[in-house]
Amino acid sequence: MQYPNDLTVIVPQFRMVTDLNKRAFSDRLVFLSAFAVLRAVRGDDNNITFRQRIEIDPDGNRTMDLLCQFGDELQPGTTIGGWRLDRQVASFIRLPRDSDREDEGKAPLMRLSLALVSKPIDVGWFDQHGGLPTVSTAASLHGLPAEWRNQSNNPALVGQRLAARARSIWASIGEKLLEQGEARRKAFANFDQFNTEGGGMK
Repeated sequence: MQYPNDLTVIVPQFRMVTDLNKRAFSDRLVFLSAFAVLRAVRGDDNNITFRQRIEIDPDGNRTMDLLCQFGDELQPGTTIGGWRLDRQVASFIRLPRDSDREDEGKAPLMRLSLALVSKPIDVGWFDQHGGLPTVSTAASLHGLPAEWRNQSNNPALVGQRLAARARSIWASIGEKLLEQGEARRKAFANFDQFNTEGGGMK
C-alpha cells in the first residue's frame, strides 16, 4: 500500500432514531448530522496542500443537503481514507433509502462508490485493535482534541472534534505509508503548518 497523491479523509457523524409510526425500510432511521472532509493533495515538489470542510446540521432537517455537499467533496481519482469505513458506508447507504429525496441522494452515493473502488485506506487495518490505538496516538502526538469513544451533539464541540478526527486519521496514514526521507519530512511540515494556522478547525 502506497501513500496516494490525492487523499480525501472522511469523518461523517450519524445519529439514529426509532420511528415506530413510519412504514419504511427500517424503523431505525439514520441521519447524517455532520461531517468533516480533509483533502490532501501532493504536488510534484512533494509539498502537500490541505483543505478541510466541516458541515453541521444543528436542526436535524438537512441530512440530504449534507449528503449532497459531502458528495461534492469526492473528486474523481481521489483515494478515500477513514476509520472503520465499512460502518460509515453502511450508514451512508441507509440515508436516502427512506427519504422523499431518495433520487437526489443517489448521485453522492455513486461518487462514494466510485471513490471506494480506488483502494481506500482504513486506519482500522493498522493495528490489532481496530485502529483506535493508532488514531489516539496520532491525536496525542499532534495535540489534536479528537474524541473517539463519545459523540457530542454540542454544536460548539462537534466541528472541532470532527476536524481533529480527520487530522488524526491523516497523521495515522502519513505515519504508516510515507517513506522515511525528504518527502515525508515535507509532508509533516506542511501538516504542522496547516494545524498551526488553524486550517478550518472550529
